[in-house]
Amino acid sequence: MSRLTRVPVRERERDEDIAVRGPGLMETNRLSLHPLQRKDAEIIHPHVTENVTRLWIGWDTPGALADSQASVADALSRTAAGAYAGWLAYSRFPDSKGESRFIGVVSLERLAQPMRGAWFELNFWLSERHWGKGYAFEMAAVVLDWVASRTDLRFVTLSWTEGNEGSRSVIERLIRHQQPEVHPAMKNGVSLPVYHYVLDVDGWFRDQQDRRQAYL
Repeated sequence: MSRLTRVPVRERERDEDIAVRGPGLMETNRLSLHPLQRKDAEIIHPHVTENVTRLWIGWDTPGALADSQASVADALSRTAAGAYAGWLAYSRFPDSKGESRFIGVVSLERLAQPMRGAWFELNFWLSERHWGKGYAFEMAAVVLDWVASRTDLRFVTLSWTEGNEGSRSVIERLIRHQQPEVHPAMKNGVSLPVYHYVLDVDGWFRDQQDRRQAYL
């Protein structure tokens, strides 16, 4: 039986009062997820390449380390306000030098406006060298487990931009048989369709018991 239990949904007068608190260390069979810290800007910066950001709406490749430091500082400010929770994922298996390999970042970010009842969006990205190894699903899934067991969020939204087939395949594996809402957005002066999905947290928690038992 899973050690995670779904927290009861508390009655709220306003959904906009929802906040996320206290991201902690988490592990899967292959990954260790560490809550974002200020010093992590130096780790993240070299991996935020043009190939990583080119299909992300509202995210451009940083020109200097100072840009990444500012982004991390902003994320930590929002974390303190309950509007953001982020983790760096590392391999649990050291490389030939005995060091943990950086894999990517996964986060929950509060939206300015809800998407069909979802006030938080789940985002994830990987260092290019780790694309195609199944890490993105693993990162996203364990954070969704955290959402179910440590927050009272009822819905989480995910999205992918036209052309980002890697994100599409992960999201459609997380949320099966759902027709997304399509909204246009601008990236580098070009209008691109963005496909938005909404995940029911209680439904996710019920359906994923076997997967959770594989690493708990």
